Amino acid sequence: MLPPAGPPGTAGFSLSTPVLAYVVIDYQNIHLTAHDLFMSRRTPLKGSQIHPAAFAERILAVRPHQGPGSARVPAVILHEVLVFRGQPRSDRELRMYSVVEAQRAEWSQDDRVKLFFRPLKYPRRWPDEPAREKGIDVELALMVLTTAEDTRSSVVILATHDTDLEPALKVAFQRKGQGVQLETAGWLGGRRLAGDLNLRHTRLDAADFKLAVDPKDYSARARKAGQKRRVMPLGVTPSS
Repeated sequence: MLPPAGPPGTAGFSLSTPVLAYVVIDYQNIHLTAHDLFMSRRTPLKGSQIHPAAFAERILAVRPHQGPGSARVPAVILHEVLVFRGQPRSDRELRMYSVVEAQRAEWSQDDRVKLFFRPLKYPRRWPDEPAREKGIDVELALMVLTTAEDTRSSVVILATHDTDLEPALKVAFQRKGQGVQLETAGWLGGRRLAGDLNLRHTRLDAADFKLAVDPKDYSARARKAGQKRRVMPLGVTPSS
């Protein structure tokens, strides 16, 4: 008798052999969506900063318990957490630049976390108009596409609610390598991408959010870094 079929998209997997998981995170989108869904408007944005590794681990912890055929979802091992976000310029926003650099130093201590930062775009009317991310969606799209094409017997999970990434997700689905399962993840209450592809989608709730939050206060580190920069001679940068 033939063994029962696994859930959609599990062809090529051994249900007893763990496979590698790549979690690609649109950081600012995930961070701000969490703030909108789970925190009051009066709460500072830093209260919803997410630790990338903790967020990815929550996805993999919740994933087997959601969706069709959950009992037969292949076991996966978190291999890489690929994080994309904008970075303030030190000559425009020194404090925020220092915060992001402190986060980079903290998060990269986990060897699984790979950080891809791109300078923010500052409009002519800044600071009356806020700086914005530029090109992050393109880099995210390329990473999802290349990871889905170049890996074998893996799970590639895109964590975002940005519908601008739906076309890239659909192309990656068409070109994915043998045994590659493409999935999405995000927050409960957030927009789900490419529903017509019937991809497995993992939803994290408020309890998961609390477990994924990075509780560190990077502001103090930023203030120290800013003071250090101000007293350094011209052309000299502080050591890491």
